[in-house]
Amino acid sequence: VQSARAVDHVNASKYLSKALSSGVHVDDATYTALLVAATRGSDAESTISHLQVLENRKVEVSHSMYAAAFDVCVQANNAFSAEHCLDKLSAQGVAVTNTRYLAVVKALAEGGDPKLAEQWLEKADFDLQISAYVPVVKGYGLAGMPGRAAQLAERMIINGMDVNRSVFDPVVAA
Repeated sequence: VQSARAVDHVNASKYLSKALSSGVHVDDATYTALLVAATRGSDAESTISHLQVLENRKVEVSHSMYAAAFDVCVQANNAFSAEHCLDKLSAQGVAVTNTRYLAVVKALAEGGDPKLAEQWLEKADFDLQISAYVPVVKGYGLAGMPGRAAQLAERMIINGMDVNRSVFDPVVAA
């Protein structure tokens, strides 16, 4: 499991499985190293798995580890886990930036849940630009919901937004 320190998260995970199946106790420092390796390797599944082990063991996970896990989850469109990381960051007193908030919206929309992404937009406590809506419109198109994409574009116009091709193209494509 020492290969976790060398960022070889694939081999580290294989060794971890062998160690656990052999009854070897794996300490918190090793799981932390595995978490670091998984985030560096952009492996969302392993990142969340190791994060859950540390949380279940009541190990204090730093805000930088939650931020790294958040980034990996967003890249993988794993909005549920990204939201979990945001909640943990907030609980540690870290301000959730608009960029991170909108990254969850995008992950939800691209991950197949544009309706939930739209709900996130509705509860945002900051001014939204057109670019915040584009992934949701595209998400509705990808989900085979062109009517919802058009309704969202229409609502944007009613709210005074200067809607452009970045919104209309996905509506037409849907």
